[in-house]
Amino acid sequence: MKTLITGLLVFIASMAISAQEQPELQSRVYFEGLVQFYPNLVAHPMPVYVPEPVKKIRRQFMIDLPLYPMTRKGISVQRIKTPSSVNSGTAQAPWSENISYDFPVDPTLTYLSQTSIFALNSGLLSSKKAILRKNFYVDARSNKSFKFILVSLNGHYDRENVAGVPGVIFTSDFSHFSAAAHLQLGVKLGSFVGNYFAFKYGKGFILTEGKERYHAGISELKPFKVYSEQFLPSSYTAEARTMVPRLGITWRGELYQYKRILRSIDPKKSGYNNFMTTEAGVEVDFKPLAKTEMLHIVAASTYVFGSEDRLLFRVDPPVASIGIRFVFTQSSR
Repeated sequence: MKTLITGLLVFIASMAISAQEQPELQSRVYFEGLVQFYPNLVAHPMPVYVPEPVKKIRRQFMIDLPLYPMTRKGISVQRIKTPSSVNSGTAQAPWSENISYDFPVDPTLTYLSQTSIFALNSGLLSSKKAILRKNFYVDARSNKSFKFILVSLNGHYDRENVAGVPGVIFTSDFSHFSAAAHLQLGVKLGSFVGNYFAFKYGKGFILTEGKERYHAGISELKPFKVYSEQFLPSSYTAEARTMVPRLGITWRGELYQYKRILRSIDPKKSGYNNFMTTEAGVEVDFKPLAKTEMLHIVAASTYVFGSEDRLLFRVDPPVASIGIRFVFTQSSR
């Protein structure tokens, strides 16, 4: 009986060992068959694709340069011809005229990061048509976000000189300057170096002053002040940008409400005490060369609607412009 049990155990153990060795034998036979019939497949295995890590833009520095003369809206020469009528409200018409500048020097420097925008735009514009007009301005804009909270501080300085305006009796010169600061608070979704949406509300202060000077024959009269005004603007701003490969589009809409600090007795003769303007703009950024990240073509359009009393303190932005943009990008993996 013991001999029978011992023989049975030996038989079961031998069957288990043969069952373990058989898959190894089958695998070896299958592999040897592959080597025999498909030697290239075994000698040169298919490469494994490892995708490159996507580069993430950390910050950008941009330089914008205009390419052709731009047309802007400014105070009409007809208002300057009539003595002391620049700030005469709607009693004197027309308010504005389109000014074509010969060659603008109008660069813009912009720094972008995921949470910040700092932009500086300075222009020296000159028109040497029948009447010489020069406009110098500086625009500064800064935005900083803290998660979803957005803080914006903007300001400008603007000075325009109009020389040799022929009048009924005298030839006159006109000049004005303005300085402004504006603080806004709002919300922001997204990244400033990618797709984003921002909405903000704020208040500010504007100081403006206009002077005229008459040329009476040989003698010249001293410049005298035509107006000196202070305004309290409040604003609503919505801005968004959408980016696809080689193309970026930025939309902007602004609503400004201006309140004169020193109230006018007759708004028709001295300008409105309260007025409103709306500004709508779009910018298209196109990268013409796929392998070159630095060179971009930029086309922009801006329309300003509403009261033209705004021309007392600055010239309107160009309705249409086109230029080149140099972009320097710092990325991380």
